[in-house]
Amino acid sequence: MTVPASTTQPLLTCHAHHGPPPRVRLVCFPHAGAPGTFFTSWASALPADVELVTVRYAPHVPEERLTDLASRVARELSALPRRPSALFGHSMGAVVAYETARSWERHGRAPLPLFVSGSPSPGAHRADDLHLRTEDELVLVLRRLGGTAAEILDDPELRAVWLPDIRRDFRLLDGYLHTEGPPLRSAVTALTGREDPEAPLDSVRRWRAYTRSSFELCTFPGGHFYLVEEKDRLVGEVLRRLTPGGAGAAGQAAP
Repeated sequence: MTVPASTTQPLLTCHAHHGPPPRVRLVCFPHAGAPGTFFTSWASALPADVELVTVRYAPHVPEERLTDLASRVARELSALPRRPSALFGHSMGAVVAYETARSWERHGRAPLPLFVSGSPSPGAHRADDLHLRTEDELVLVLRRLGGTAAEILDDPELRAVWLPDIRRDFRLLDGYLHTEGPPLRSAVTALTGREDPEAPLDSVRRWRAYTRSSFELCTFPGGHFYLVEEKDRLVGEVLRRLTPGGAGAAGQAAP
């Protein structure tokens, strides 16, 4: 059983354990504008030997790029106690997790298995202007995607509090362009909802080109936020791949 703990690094929140030291660490990267508690329910769904760490997006300066943010996440991960680790990212989080894995490997560290959810391959990403849309236009986009509570979108006061955060995240994503480089040494598992218009299966399959290690594609019923309705099965699929000898057996999180 795990419970939320205070933030131990500026971008990371570790969820405390009771009992023996965890066997493996799962680092979760949320979608754009996700509340800080989005992955909290995973803490109770994971066994006691899996440590949950969640990432939040907080640029140093307004001009910071997504790749710079990912490099900071990699540095903070390297400061945590050594433990076999894996990365899971949904939507925007998949891109940040991928760039974190790239930064990690550029420093000569052992590869971290990567789970990318609800996201086309990085090369399919095109610069956009979502963060510049009017409030009404942005709300329409969010309603189409799903995953945002209607009471937030329907309440002007709640929108005023929440929309600046999602604009900040969309600015990072809108400005992202993939740069060519060697494929990851990490195993990659791509996961998606079969009815997700944001991540068509053909585009998700192209993640295969971004690793020289093993690749798996795992599909679920549902759309872009399939991971809410299918949480138990999704967590089970991730855990199965983190077991010793699994397709995504966790790499050693060591400098």
